[in-house]
Amino acid sequence: MPPRAIYLRWPLGHPFGEPFNESQQERIVLELLRLVKTATEPGKLYMPSFRWKRTDYSKLPPVEIE
Repeated sequence: MPPRAIYLRWPLGHPFGEPFNESQQERIVLELLRLVKTATEPGKLYMPSFRWKRTDYSKLPPVEIE
């Protein structure tokens, strides 16, 4: 299985987002699971366009994981 990762330009120590922001944290985990399922090349690095404290995660379309 090729290595893969999500890179977020967020403050150090917040790999899954803001404390107590469940919709944000859930979205990050779902995006990571989708990447694990769909990445086909070794070393795939996904950089979502999420912005720290500026994205309303409850309004984003759902993540499709097949």
